Amino acid sequence: MGGVVIALIVIAAVLGTFVAAGPLRAENQLPWPAFEGGERLLLSIATPDLEGPDELERLPFIYLTPDAMGLDGRETAPVDIAMQLDTVRRRFPSLNGQVLIVCQADTGTDRLTEALRAAVSAGMPDATFVFLRRQVVERPLLGHHWRNRARAALTTVFENKADVSSADTTLLEVARFSTCASLSREIVAARNAENDVALLLPPLF
Repeated sequence: MGGVVIALIVIAAVLGTFVAAGPLRAENQLPWPAFEGGERLLLSIATPDLEGPDELERLPFIYLTPDAMGLDGRETAPVDIAMQLDTVRRRFPSLNGQVLIVCQADTGTDRLTEALRAAVSAGMPDATFVFLRRQVVERPLLGHHWRNRARAALTTVFENKADVSSADTTLLEVARFSTCASLSREIVAARNAENDVALLLPPLF
């Protein structure tokens, strides 16, 4: 009799283990969405709702909101952004003077100008504007999961209009726009037309 009881207990334990392993099996069998560059940008920033046509590369990123500014996820003053980007550029020449800009839609262009000027002074004038869209996935085992999908639009930042020479370049004066959203719309429109985009910063004086 005791053997039967033990056998029943073992069977019950095996069945319990099998049932408990169900979510794990489902998790392993359900493929994850294809990797996108925005995966590493775990930012809750409402960027302009735009689809830039350019590829997103793995680069240092400056984030901007109406109340904050930072580099690679850490709040940082513009002067320190310039110093840190200069160090990164010297250490990793393969970056080729490129930096990402993740700007909340309602951020004023005066704050954006500070960030862009910091990038230029660090020798990184090629600024890629990033547009994030949150994607939510329900996983069998891990449950609620989110990631950022990202699209991008390339620009080059200039401090002097005379340095912009190409006839196929769309020149946008940053000071003529009030927010990141209004400027970004023009950037994306120009990039969709396959034009290079030059962003002209206002004079310092």
